[in-house]
Amino acid sequence: MARNMGFKVEKVDLQEVIVVAPFELNYNTHGTAFGGSLSVLCTLAGWCGVAAQLMRWEMEPNIVISHGEIDYLAPIKGDLRVSCRQPGAEEWAEFKAKLLERGKAKLNLTCEAISGSDVGAKYLGTYVAIAKV
Repeated sequence: MARNMGFKVEKVDLQEVIVVAPFELNYNTHGTAFGGSLSVLCTLAGWCGVAAQLMRWEMEPNIVISHGEIDYLAPIKGDLRVSCRQPGAEEWAEFKAKLLERGKAKLNLTCEAISGSDVGAKYLGTYVAIAKV
C-alpha cells in the first residue's frame, strides 16, 4: 500500500520523523488530499519513529498500533507531508524499561499533516512494542 501511495521517509532523527507522499497519487474527487492516505501516512510516521528508536537500542520486538484517531482540520491541496514529534529521553527510557521488564510497552505519538504553514490534520496513535517469544 505504501509503495502505491508513493510513501517516502524524508527524515528520521531523535526529534522528529517526516514522511511524504505525492498529491497526484493521493487525491480524492474534491481535488484535495484523500483522508485515508493522510491517516495511513500518520500511522506510518509514528511506526517509523518507534522502529528507529528500537533499532538504536538494537532491539527487535514486534510493533503494532493499538489505537489511532485523526482530526481533519483543513483541506490539503498539495503534496502530503506528515511530521511526528518524537518523545523526550525520559519518556523513551520509561518505554524501554517497561519493554525489558514486562515484554511489552506502549507509547502515544502525535503527528500533524502539514499543508504549507497550516496543519491539515492531527493524529494521535498508540503504538505497542511486544517482545518476540
